[in-house]
Amino acid sequence: LPVIREISRRGRCKKLLHLASRHIEKLLNKADQNYQRNMVQAEIDCTPSSVLQFTLTRGGTASNDSSSAPNVVMTLGNKQDFPVAFKVKTTQPRRYLVRPNQGILKPDESISVTILLVDKDQQALLQNYDKLGFSQEALDAATKDKFLVQSCAIMPEYSALEEAGSNIALGKEQAEKLTAMWNHVGNKANNWPCVNKKLLVKHLVVNASPSDGTADTANSDSVAAIVAAAAATGSSSATKSNMAAEDMSTENLVEEVTRLRKKYDELIQFSVNLTAERDILNNSLEQTRRELQTTKMRSNSGSASAGADSATRSAKGFKLWTLVLVGIIMFALGRNLPIGGAAIQEVEEL
Repeated sequence: LPVIREISRRGRCKKLLHLASRHIEKLLNKADQNYQRNMVQAEIDCTPSSVLQFTLTRGGTASNDSSSAPNVVMTLGNKQDFPVAFKVKTTQPRRYLVRPNQGILKPDESISVTILLVDKDQQALLQNYDKLGFSQEALDAATKDKFLVQSCAIMPEYSALEEAGSNIALGKEQAEKLTAMWNHVGNKANNWPCVNKKLLVKHLVVNASPSDGTADTANSDSVAAIVAAAAATGSSSATKSNMAAEDMSTENLVEEVTRLRKKYDELIQFSVNLTAERDILNNSLEQTRRELQTTKMRSNSGSASAGADSATRSAKGFKLWTLVLVGIIMFALGRNLPIGGAAIQEVEEL
């Protein structure tokens, strides 16, 4: 720019250079604005902001229809004055279906993201709820699913994505470019600012509605509780629970069912504890067997080495005694040879 201005002052192509300098200044200002914009934390509004609650229906029939599956609608809004890219992640990608899981939000634009819970995992969560003694707190503690909503400004090399809107389905090429951009954002070497918002997941267990043609889950569980308690305790109260409904008042029936349900919950918890203790004992037994087998192997290897050492020592002792005996014999022969020679000489002289 200083060189262009100096040339323009000298009057050489003054008008053309003046226009060129103004255009370059605009480009530089725009580039500086884009840089400053991109360095800002591109935070978006998220509703709900901290917890996603899924309602699990007990006693309902399994269905592949996504409209009847437990779902949560999350609303994302862009409060910035520039387009923002978003992406939704989860710790259980096979358990939840997120539609859409990524996109572009223009200024003052919002989008609804639907999160579906797979029916198979819903049944598994309900079984865990039963095993944990019908405790909502225990289920929440055992289930640690989380979601992560990421947002960032569009990188300069992917500026063509600013023309794409989230309310319009992204084409295949645009979706691939957006995925590639998020791969670059995830690379720490690029140091591209990104806002991460974490959301916890809770599962609320409710009974099926009687209008659906299914019995209330509490009633079916109460019947099972009555049978289990009667078989376990054999008390007279369990016998009373088997009486016809018309022979008992409503209050007494509810009280009896509540009491027996509590006993059933205690039995379930007791069985869970027994199962845990059984697993611990099995692990201890298996570990003891391994240690015993290791000790036997060491003992066998030690006895084998001891036998080899004794055989070696006996062989060495045998060789030593043999040498001593041969030495004694040779010593005796050596002493007798001179005497025998002298006797022969005397015989020849005679």
